[in-house]
Amino acid sequence: MMEEEKGGDPKGKSNKVEKKTIIFNACKREQFHSSSGYKKLFRRLRANYKVSANKDDLSPDRLDEANILVFGGPRERFTEHEIEELKSFVSKGGSVVFFVGEGGDNTNKTNVNSVIEDFGISVKSDAVVRTVYYKYLYPKEVFIANGLLQPSIAASKNVGNK
Repeated sequence: MMEEEKGGDPKGKSNKVEKKTIIFNACKREQFHSSSGYKKLFRRLRANYKVSANKDDLSPDRLDEANILVFGGPRERFTEHEIEELKSFVSKGGSVVFFVGEGGDNTNKTNVNSVIEDFGISVKSDAVVRTVYYKYLYPKEVFIANGLLQPSIAASKNVGNK
């Protein structure tokens, strides 16, 4: 979102709505971060958002600066304190995006599920792989017609309840 003028101040000053802040986290040895893997995305987002990288530990002060926090495949475990801080961040209206590779927590030696399980989401250790090349040439790019991968989303949207 671009900065916009928001109402006038009685003293003649105008209040501006600040740009949303997106923080790409790198404190958990992420596979992908602002300078590796998400470099182009980072640059493109900078045009419309305030974008930064976090290499320090997750702290309440750092989380207060963000509207969206992006984890690009964490490879270290979250502490109990960090998990509580992230849950508090989301409950206050913040957004967290986890990009996690196949294999789940066991393969990546993380505890991402501990963070996201309270929101009805979990990372499984399997992957969807097709054996017939239809529409896409890469075996892990799968066309799923009329399907949902997350049953709790279907239940909340009343899909399939006829």
